[in-house]
Amino acid sequence: MEPQTTERPATPSEDEVFLLPASGFFSDPVVGAGHVHLSDDFYALAPEKQLAILAGWRRGVEESYARSMVQIFRGRYGDDPRPLPERLEAFRRDCVARGVEVPADFALALQRY
Repeated sequence: MEPQTTERPATPSEDEVFLLPASGFFSDPVVGAGHVHLSDDFYALAPEKQLAILAGWRRGVEESYARSMVQIFRGRYGDDPRPLPERLEAFRRDCVARGVEVPADFALALQRY
């Protein structure tokens, strides 16, 4: 009898994936509030699938978050004559006061977007 091997299914490339919309993301654009409440169907998936889906969403949300932060920074501090490190520190203080987290690599996001 041959030993059984457990092979992992191949991870599909981006062009092989067919993404469907998922419910569970809620927002109030007037107030600027958002919430995630995923369905029981999502939690019925295998934990590995849940994690893979969440990882994809997280990448997309983090990119959108960084783009929005860059737009806010440029709108508030783009014409500020102070050196960039001083403007970044002022922006971080403003964000902390509002309870908004600034990524540690925000200076790189300024270069990227």
